[in-house]
Amino acid sequence: MTTDAPEQDTPIATLYRWSTWVHVGPGAEDCEAVDEAQGTNDCSNPLHHHLWCRLPNQYQHREIREAALAAKARRARQYRDPDSDASVILDAELEAIAAEGEGAKPAIVEELVAKDWWRDYMEAQAAVRELEDEEGAKRFEHIERDMTRWQELAAMDPDARPADEWSELEGHITAYNDAVDAEREAASKPRHDALSERDVSELTDMLRKQRVDMDANGQFQHEYATLEWLTCTLTKPDGPPAFASRDVLVKQDEDLLEQIKAAYIDLETTQRLSAEGGAPGNS
Repeated sequence: MTTDAPEQDTPIATLYRWSTWVHVGPGAEDCEAVDEAQGTNDCSNPLHHHLWCRLPNQYQHREIREAALAAKARRARQYRDPDSDASVILDAELEAIAAEGEGAKPAIVEELVAKDWWRDYMEAQAAVRELEDEEGAKRFEHIERDMTRWQELAAMDPDARPADEWSELEGHITAYNDAVDAEREAASKPRHDALSERDVSELTDMLRKQRVDMDANGQFQHEYATLEWLTCTLTKPDGPPAFASRDVLVKQDEDLLEQIKAAYIDLETTQRLSAEGGAPGNS
C-alpha cells in the first residue's frame, strides 16, 4: 500500500490539525510579513512575536508526560523529607493553623471541601439543567444561548437595548446561578458535616496530604506546559523552536507567556471536546 505525498504547494500548516498562531506586539496581528494560511513568517520587526503553536504528537506527548510525572514524583519526595525547604515551609504553616485549636476547624474544613468544588459545580450544573417548570419543560435547557444573548445585550448602548428582554434575561440567568449554587452547597454539605466532626489534629493531617497532592500535581502541570511550549512553539510551521532553552522561555514578557498559555489551553480544550463529540476540530 502506498501513501500519496502532499502536493508541493500544500501549506505545511494545514497538515497539523491542532495548531494556532499567536501574535504579540504593537501591530503584530496585522503584520503583512506573516501569512498564516501559507505558514510563512518573514517578519524582522523586533517588537513583534509571531509564534506557531501546535499540540505534541503521540510520541512527544509520551516523552513530555513521563518527564512531568518524574517532576511530580520528585516534588512529592521533597515533602517526605522533613528537612527539605518545601516540607519545612508547609509544616510551619500547618503548625500555625493547628495552634488556633478549635477556632481553626471551620477554615480547614472549607479548604478540604473546596478541593472538590469544580466537581460539585459541574454536577450541580447538570442537575439544574434537568429542572422542569410547571408545564414540564426544562427551565434552563437553553442557558448557554441565553448567556450569549445577555453578553450581546450587555455590549449594546443602554438606550438602544431592549429593556424587557434585558430584564427577563438578567432574572433568568440569576435564577440559574442561584439554583446551581444551592445545588452545589447541598451536594457538599454531607462532606462538610462529616469533616466538622473530626478533631483539629486529624484535619491538619488531612490538610497536609491535600496540599502536598495539589502542589505535586501543580508541578506536573508546570513541567508539562514548559516542555510542551519548548517543543511545540515554533517561529513558523517548518521553522525552528521559538525558544532555544528553558532559560530563554522563562525570561519572556508576561503578556507573551499568558497568550501562549491561552493558546494551548484553547487547543487542548477544543481537542478534548472534539474527542467527546462536543465540538469540531480546528483543522
